[in-house]
Amino acid sequence: MNAKSYIKAVITDIRNLQKYQLDGRMRDRMNWWIGNLETGIEVYDDELLEAKQLGVRNPEFDGDWVGRPDDDFKD
Repeated sequence: MNAKSYIKAVITDIRNLQKYQLDGRMRDRMNWWIGNLETGIEVYDDELLEAKQLGVRNPEFDGDWVGRPDDDFKD
């Protein structure tokens, strides 16, 4: 399992517990936890994509989304 699978399993467990929670404030708190976990998944995906792109593009500076291949301008 990867990190995302573990986080999704935690979200599922919280949702299952939430069904039996009588306290409304606790249900709201659980919704907050779920929201943070889902946001964490999105951030993780974005960071993973950016890391993959950095490895492929060979950027010259931070924020360079074009980059260039290693063999550019060889004589």
